[in-house]
Amino acid sequence: MAATPIENNEPQRLDEPGPRPVPSVSARRLLVATDELDTSRAPPDRAHIVSVLYALADALDVIVPYPANEILRVREVTNELGRSDGRADAEAGLVRIALDSAVRALAHVQPLPDTDRTRLARAIDALQDATERVDPDHPLAVQYRALRSAFRASVHAVYAATGAPDPEVATTPTAHR
Repeated sequence: MAATPIENNEPQRLDEPGPRPVPSVSARRLLVATDELDTSRAPPDRAHIVSVLYALADALDVIVPYPANEILRVREVTNELGRSDGRADAEAGLVRIALDSAVRALAHVQPLPDTDRTRLARAIDALQDATERVDPDHPLAVQYRALRSAFRASVHAVYAATGAPDPEVATTPTAHR
C-alpha cells in the first residue's frame, strides 16, 4: 500500500481530498461556552452570556477575513454588556446587536474549496432566524430558549464555515427552560 503524502512528510495539495477539517480552537471554545450555558442549573446570567459572545468574536476572528468592523462591534457590545448596570431591557438589546453583527460578519466568510456552501448558507440563515427571535424589548431572563437557540445556531454556523462536521449538542436538561 502506498504511503500518503502526510506519512511521507510531504505537504498535501489543496486540491486533493484529505481528512475532514477540524474546528479551530476558538470554534471549540465557542462550543464549550455554549454547552456550559446549556447545562447550567441556574438561569443564564450576564457572565455566561458575555463568555459566549467573546468566544463567538474569537471564532469569527479566525474564519472571517476582513469585515473587522462587524467583529469589533461584537466585542464592543460584549464589553458594554459586561459593564452594564443590570438593566434587563438594555442587556437584550446589546445581545441582539452582537448577534446581528455576527450574522453580518459570517456573510463575508470565504469558504475553503471543500466547504459545503449549501450547509454554510443554511447555517447562516438559521442564525439569522434565531437572532431575530431575541427580542431587544424583553428581558433576557424570559428569553432563554431564544438565546440558547441563537447561540447554538452560531456554533453550527462557525463549524459550517470551517468545513468541520456539526458538533455534538449538549443534552443535559436544565432547570430553567
